Amino acid sequence: MQASEGYSEQTISIRPLVRYVDESQAVVDICITVRGPRRGQPAKPLEIHVQLIGPDGCAYEHKAQVTVKQGCGTTRFEMGAPSRWWPSGMGDQSLYDLSVSIISRDDMIDQWDNTIGLTSVRPMRGNPDAVMVSFSEDDQPVLLINGQECEIRAVVPVDPADERHVLPVGEHCLLVVRDHYGPDLLYNAADRAGTLLVQSIPFLDHMGAKWTQRSVGAEVDRLAGHPSLAGWLVEQADKAGDRIAAHLQELDPTRSVFRSVPMA
Repeated sequence: MQASEGYSEQTISIRPLVRYVDESQAVVDICITVRGPRRGQPAKPLEIHVQLIGPDGCAYEHKAQVTVKQGCGTTRFEMGAPSRWWPSGMGDQSLYDLSVSIISRDDMIDQWDNTIGLTSVRPMRGNPDAVMVSFSEDDQPVLLINGQECEIRAVVPVDPADERHVLPVGEHCLLVVRDHYGPDLLYNAADRAGTLLVQSIPFLDHMGAKWTQRSVGAEVDRLAGHPSLAGWLVEQADKAGDRIAAHLQELDPTRSVFRSVPMA
């Protein structure tokens, strides 16, 4: 792809975040990170073209100019009558085909195609708007899914070896992907099956406390569009863990950061 003047060849990331959704409206942010502008070349606003095609085949389009500051920019759009994604047993697993095109000075510098779901998952414990949540061993986790209570009856850890076998899928079940980042295949299957997942941030001893923002950010970029992602888990109880949790909250304010989850 030919580079546009003022920017390098491609974007670094495109991150869709569902900021709000109910039966009548959805509010979605498209966050982009780009390389550039090149030294000595002032950056002009980028044009962002967004297209959503719903499960009924209806298309929604949004176009906006976005001013990039320190390589980052965001456009927000609203759409009416969304088809919401629900866990199994609570409703349909509606998915949208999302296409995002980034244009600079009439040249397309990147295009991103994927599927997303429109859903809202919050903890039903204390303040539903809280972003840092801990469940004790005696707690019965309850989540608020699109405003409806969902009592979690089984919390099942998923290790790398488990992904080679058939994973337990059932109503009111929460899978916790621990000690590794779940592959795209797992999240795609969970989206379609209506299975809720919590993604842990694995701690590697040889890395010590040297967590990089880039590595965590790359996983948020990769997984943020999946409606099956119910939240993030940071069990590391020290300053490094606190920094990771705060960084996740900044990157993905639409999901809770769990500091502990009782597992089967």
